Amino acid sequence: MIFRKTGLWVIGLLIILFPVAAAADEGSTHGRWWQSPAMEDRINLSPQERQTLDDLYTQKRKDLFDMRAEVERQRLEMDSVLEAPSLDQRAAFKKFKKLEAKRQKLSEERFRYLLDVRKILGRDRYLKLMEAAKEERSRRGHLRQDRLDP
Repeated sequence: MIFRKTGLWVIGLLIILFPVAAAADEGSTHGRWWQSPAMEDRINLSPQERQTLDDLYTQKRKDLFDMRAEVERQRLEMDSVLEAPSLDQRAAFKKFKKLEAKRQKLSEERFRYLLDVRKILGRDRYLKLMEAAKEERSRRGHLRQDRLDP
């Protein structure tokens, strides 16, 4: 239960972390928030730290891409069992467990990425990043609301 709560918190945090700077520069950094001029001023990274983040991003993006594909593959396999003419509950549950295991691995890898970013930034800059993410989430919420209002 604790892992599930922690896992949900981590997933929420990662959802915030990945798009932070894309928003600061309207997506021109392609997910590389540390390349955004607004974030450069706010976080003050050295050229070596920028390069380390670039390298980490490239590697993690490849890893996460493969892991997301595996989650989708497992979801398709589970769906095929659920959509079969006769339901095999044991097979369906087995596929479900495999799917959840892949999701957990994906979540753990995202958290490792977060830990790596935190290690590079240190506490103070990490907190500034989280503050920027919160502001961006709020801004996006207001933009969505503006689109809904007549």
